[in-house]
Amino acid sequence: MGYKYGDEHINEILYKALQNPQNVFYFFQYGETIGCNFIDDMIRLSESMPNINVISGKILASFDWFVKFLLPATPEKSDEERALELLQKVLVKHE
Repeated sequence: MGYKYGDEHINEILYKALQNPQNVFYFFQYGETIGCNFIDDMIRLSESMPNINVISGKILASFDWFVKFLLPATPEKSDEERALELLQKVLVKHE
């Protein structure tokens, strides 16, 4: 589930995986990471790559918070549901 971003072998695998825009990443920076080039790179890359997310701080990056609020994902919507939502938005704008 996690490591301290200092393992270069894992970092190399992650750098390669970042090349696939279908992969979505969440990196957690719970405490100080002074001199950690990897997390600094991820913060920089997250500004231009929407599939990279860096969550920082002792509250937001806590495992308890992640499990309670971020992990429970809703199932992806079907094409029909997306089309209906779009149609509703268009209809509301023209009323």
